[in-house]
Amino acid sequence: YNEVGYIGIIKNGETGRSLEAIVEELLLDAGYAPSDFELSALSDVIVDGYSLNRQISTYNALQPLQFLEPFDLVERDGRLTAQKHGYGAQIDIDEAEVLDEQPLIESFVETLELPVEVSVNYLDATRSYEVGSQRAKRSASYGAREVGGLNLPLVCTAEIAKQLAE
Repeated sequence: YNEVGYIGIIKNGETGRSLEAIVEELLLDAGYAPSDFELSALSDVIVDGYSLNRQISTYNALQPLQFLEPFDLVERDGRLTAQKHGYGAQIDIDEAEVLDEQPLIESFVETLELPVEVSVNYLDATRSYEVGSQRAKRSASYGAREVGGLNLPLVCTAEIAKQLAE
């Protein structure tokens, strides 16, 4: 159970670090060596800022970053390798190969169980890093009552937070 301590990557005039650099810092703080991971897939994603104000697990520190740019850290050749969602080689799988083991089971979530509204709290650089909030509502939500929310220690624009909420 690796933990990272307090980390504040928000510095006046020094916003815009790559997601690769932030994830690298988290992994190094957790005790990983640079040779233990490969994060270059995250180098093109810019994060305006990220702040942790308490001691949390590395897993929990990575989660808010995965909302901003969905990615996984997968083990490949003995190293943690970053891979963005939706990127990579597409392969064709023969239906017979899939159905040999067990039949495919489809599952659905009742629309009443989905949140009618989601709010995203974030750090707004245009407002001196005060907490901002953006919300999105589902249009087809008859009878739904659940409200979901995310508190992200990320600096971003209102537009990006709105996209995350949607």
